[in-house]
Amino acid sequence: MNKFYSLVCCLMMGVSAMAQVDDTFAFTDANGNVVADGSTVTVKNFETDFSGKNQFSSGLWVKNTSEANAFASMTIDITQLDNGELSHCFPGQCYTYSNCQTIVREEIQGMKPGAKQNIYSEWKPKDKGECTVTYTIRVMELTSPNPITYAEKAKGPSVTVHYVYDDTSVDATGIGGVKAATSGNSAQPIYNMAGQRVVPSYKGLVVKGGKKMLVR
Repeated sequence: MNKFYSLVCCLMMGVSAMAQVDDTFAFTDANGNVVADGSTVTVKNFETDFSGKNQFSSGLWVKNTSEANAFASMTIDITQLDNGELSHCFPGQCYTYSNCQTIVREEIQGMKPGAKQNIYSEWKPKDKGECTVTYTIRVMELTSPNPITYAEKAKGPSVTVHYVYDDTSVDATGIGGVKAATSGNSAQPIYNMAGQRVVPSYKGLVVKGGKKMLVR
């Protein structure tokens, strides 16, 4: 009986250890405030893009909280998408998804200690409705320098964002504080000619601040 009890305890401890979340990275807001693992954030504020369409931003950033260079990727689990599409850029290029699915991003983002990166994830609805997405950071490690390959080292924190577009939703472009915080040229969103949001390193013809420009 004692042996059986000891075995059960060992198994429970093993499961608990496996369930621990790696703290190399954390989700934060734009001001650096940590969004705790397991949190659910409701987003009802929207902005209007250059084409006049509404978009709801997750407001999430990924921060390297460790004291060493680290590599991150992400899993995006879309469990509800009443209409429209989800645009997501972290890590790597921006892609859009128009149905419920789980996406394991193959791109890797290397980040220095203390560095943080906007995930640029936005729901672009066509009508009133809701969208629910769980974002999970994947902590990666270099497994081969030539050719360069990575493998998942551990699971990082997860945050669920519940986007809501209804009669109580608010146009954030009309809120002074938000508008002022995003009025700087470097913080303005960038779009390609298809109207898709792209990362700041994107090369080609883009629209930024309502003006077309060529980025080389």
